[in-house]
Amino acid sequence: MDTDQLVRLLIAGGLVLLNAFFVAAEFALVKVRATQLEELIEEGSRAAVVARHLVRHLNEYLSACQIGITMASLALGWVGEPALAAPLRQAFARLGPWSAAASHAVAAPVAFALITFIHITFGEQAPKGVGIQRPVGTALWVAYPLHLFHLVLYPAIWLLAGTTSLTLRLMGLPPQASETSTISQEELNVILAASHRSGLLKASELNLVRNVFRFADRTVSEIMVPRVDMVCLSTDQSFEESLRIARESGFTRLPAIEDGNLDNVLGYVHIKDLLLLAGRTDADIRHIIRPVKMIPETKPVERLLREFQQDRAQIAIVLDEYGGTSGLVTLEDVVEELVGEIWDEFDSARSPRIRRTEAGQYVVDAATPLADLEAELGLRLPPTEFDTAGGFVQGSVGTVPRVGDTVQMGNYDARVIGMRGRRIRTLLLVPRVPQDQQEEP
Repeated sequence: MDTDQLVRLLIAGGLVLLNAFFVAAEFALVKVRATQLEELIEEGSRAAVVARHLVRHLNEYLSACQIGITMASLALGWVGEPALAAPLRQAFARLGPWSAAASHAVAAPVAFALITFIHITFGEQAPKGVGIQRPVGTALWVAYPLHLFHLVLYPAIWLLAGTTSLTLRLMGLPPQASETSTISQEELNVILAASHRSGLLKASELNLVRNVFRFADRTVSEIMVPRVDMVCLSTDQSFEESLRIARESGFTRLPAIEDGNLDNVLGYVHIKDLLLLAGRTDADIRHIIRPVKMIPETKPVERLLREFQQDRAQIAIVLDEYGGTSGLVTLEDVVEELVGEIWDEFDSARSPRIRRTEAGQYVVDAATPLADLEAELGLRLPPTEFDTAGGFVQGSVGTVPRVGDTVQMGNYDARVIGMRGRRIRTLLLVPRVPQDQQEEP
């Protein structure tokens, strides 16, 4: 092997390393988080400052990486194949009575295969793995050289970015104007689920984050205690009767209504005020009624939480579109949407709203919000005016439901298995069997 061939091989090796540099830089800049760099900047790392600049101008520096990868790959194809083919021709010629044409015909494809293998393995795959698995260290290592390369080739990068934007506009697509990438809620859910499976997130942490996502979309009508389940104190009751109802309910705050009329809520009564009046001859709940907040059932739960905090309130009466009482909601109801059920010493133990049976069916509390049911079972229901599973079934039946009534809910059959008066109490969701899997009679 002469000096010229050795120089060509060294140049080819250098081009492979150069390609590896740009590939590692590209994946490291995409993978590294700004918070990781901020920590290093606080520790005094100058390279981290440059790396943060690269991340903040990600599109420009990714374009620089693409230019570097393209230039290195083209140069490698131009220099590398001949550099390997020459010594291979000489080696094949020594193996036997090869003619010059035959040795060249064999050496050329072998050299192409070798340079392709080296390029993919050491110039693409290996540096990609380094950039993904060690993004912080790689980003710090490539920061200064890549920044210098960007400065030198800035006109070409600017021209490339401008041409790309023009091409996208001609295709009817918006140019990539933003420097930071965003993640949709669906993508974030996938990432969170993967983190939970890998053990990085506990189940409680995963549920809390998912509850936060759903929290912003909830309205008061979805979480309130419905009118028929409200426990109230009425002005036409004796004080002793009101005290008994309050003690048996276990609630701290109870709505006070005029003469048994749920649509005429006067305010609410605190159990402490009620107990202070016990034993007095002039005891009357009218003397201890406190003002209560009135809200529409369409109010977002997120806004209600802020109002509860600002007003230092704990309870609100929910009104329908006609001004009648639709239900009530407490601060505890709102907080439970984020952290799950909160039990105190007066709460009686009850089964979860959605319970899976050994047969793969689900026993569902009819008061379960449809949003929870869709999230838990992956249902895809059509848009509906109803907020709960029981409301959906009752609306689908079209009449006063009875035990045994069945309607379709996505890929499940929902069967009424429990009633409380004219209201659905419990449902049984049975997975639907596709027609092509059903046994023919």
